[in-house]
Amino acid sequence: MIGFALIIIIVAVLIVVFISLSMNENEDESLNSFELESFVQATLEYTTNCTARGDYIPLRKVIFRCIENQTCSSGEDPCIILENDIQAIVENSWQACPECRIRGYEFNITQAKEGSPIPDDIYHLAAGNVTIFSKTAVQNFDSGVDVHFKAYYASQ
Repeated sequence: MIGFALIIIIVAVLIVVFISLSMNENEDESLNSFELESFVQATLEYTTNCTARGDYIPLRKVIFRCIENQTCSSGEDPCIILENDIQAIVENSWQACPECRIRGYEFNITQAKEGSPIPDDIYHLAAGNVTIFSKTAVQNFDSGVDVHFKAYYASQ
């Protein structure tokens, strides 16, 4: 009877060790789509220093003010605010280096041109290295404006 209890305890300990080891394996080098999609959505909702009618406006509205050449209430150029804020957000959120999980990234804002298959670039930011493994998140707006974020990573 004691031998049977000892075997049950040993098996239980082995199962716990196996589960803990499998849970603590190195993080998968690939990215989940929700990480990129969440990042793009959060970036678009980031509150900028650009004001309109006394209210601070989110980055998604600054994009359209930039396209339409409308200044902020304070007289600031929304294109400069757009460039500075996106660069700061992306560089502080995604570290790209040869030893890192993320090897490189691209952040693009484009607008469809009437009669042309190639859209106009509104904004482009790239850093790091391009690899064969990547994931992309896209936010499309009805006006033909698209926000793309592509992250390059080490392996599948």
